[in-house]
Amino acid sequence: MRTPRFVAFFERSCSWWSPEPEDAAYALAHEQIHFAIAEYEARKLTQEMRTKNRTVRGRGRTRDEAVANLEQNLRGLASSAQLAAGREHDAFDSATLRDRSQSVQQEWMDRYEKLLDIEFSTRAK
Repeated sequence: MRTPRFVAFFERSCSWWSPEPEDAAYALAHEQIHFAIAEYEARKLTQEMRTKNRTVRGRGRTRDEAVANLEQNLRGLASSAQLAAGREHDAFDSATLRDRSQSVQQEWMDRYEKLLDIEFSTRAK
């Protein structure tokens, strides 16, 4: 396989939610930053693969064995990015959930807007 591309995705049912309307904007921004963390790690891994001109191979006696081996190799590559993202998710939650600081969460939003060259739709006006 030539250079793989990694993408982030979230399972909506696993996201945090509060029934309180005043929490909605904060919670949405919080979850968007979690997605940005995952997307950043996915992009970083994709870029690393391109920069190193790395190919991923799957080997086996049959096509099915080779595909299974390729999938296993790709999962191994992704696991390091998932570990890094997990540490960043934990740091973000530690920084923002304890006192639900809007300003601290905004700092994280600013950071990931720069890293990903994006603008969050929940940006405070």
